[in-house]
Amino acid sequence: MKVNVDRNETLRYLGYKGGPIPEDVERMLAACMAEIEEIAHTRYAYKVFDVDAVDLTGEDIAKHLEGCGQCILMAATLGMETDDLVRKMQVKDMARAITLDACASSAIENLCNQVEARLREEFKDKGKFITGRFSPGYGDMPVSQQRELCHLLDAQRKIGIYLTSGDAMIPVKSITAVLGISDKKTHHTDTKSSCDVCNLTENCNFRKESRNCGK
Repeated sequence: MKVNVDRNETLRYLGYKGGPIPEDVERMLAACMAEIEEIAHTRYAYKVFDVDAVDLTGEDIAKHLEGCGQCILMAATLGMETDDLVRKMQVKDMARAITLDACASSAIENLCNQVEARLREEFKDKGKFITGRFSPGYGDMPVSQQRELCHLLDAQRKIGIYLTSGDAMIPVKSITAVLGISDKKTHHTDTKSSCDVCNLTENCNFRKESRNCGK
């Protein structure tokens, strides 16, 4: 699956707060965006489970899945090629390495958005509604939950995602997530962006700066 790097999202990751961007920075940004789009080796996996069959931790994920009898576990990655590129550039040009890393962060979000869109259409054809993604580390859902998700998805064998002893994923630009499946439309299955129904709204850095995440 081909990914696209969003320029504005990348600038947010870089901490850009507005104002003119020097031409040399623009050129480097454009080059890094193209490089990540070219080198990313995207892979993803997903599987449907009954909600009660998955040991999910935290009140926030429980609220997110209210009214959902089933859920989708998904994992996606840009592959080791992206990690290797950023790591090599850290030795040569740190500014470029940071820009490449920000581009890769945008790319993995884009990949997950594409996967979610496909799932949404697939389940729409079945008369079902799905929620947005909820990942380990959001709200009070611990990062350690990634181990359970990766195990259930057989992510290491299927798409090459490994976990360190501290539950960090390798490749770094990888994401795991849970999406609920419901028989009826609820505010959690509304595809329109809304800070009001986001579980992270109280602690969101974008809202603190009177912005939104663009999702």
